[in-house]
Amino acid sequence: MGVTVVCAIASGLLLVGTVAYVTGLFRHGLRGCGRTPGWLNSYWSAMAVLAPLAAALLSQGQASRYRPRGTDLACAVVAADLAARASNGQGLKRVVRMIFR
Repeated sequence: MGVTVVCAIASGLLLVGTVAYVTGLFRHGLRGCGRTPGWLNSYWSAMAVLAPLAAALLSQGQASRYRPRGTDLACAVVAADLAARASNGQGLKRVVRMIFR
């Protein structure tokens, strides 16, 4: 039961991220913001597909053979997101400001 709850929470958080990725895609298109490098714009566009896929795989039943793949993909999505934000210099500063206000 505990694993199912954790996977459901992780799926929900990935879907929240998906909304952000898709919203950015609709607002700025594939080219994204003019201030960010091209590789980063491509990354955000790819996340609009990979994050919901990870959420869907995580939300499979406990006996599903796809859940471990969902776990791996979810970890890769989160790690890549943190790395992209850190390389752009925006993520860590914003998180630290939010925590220590």
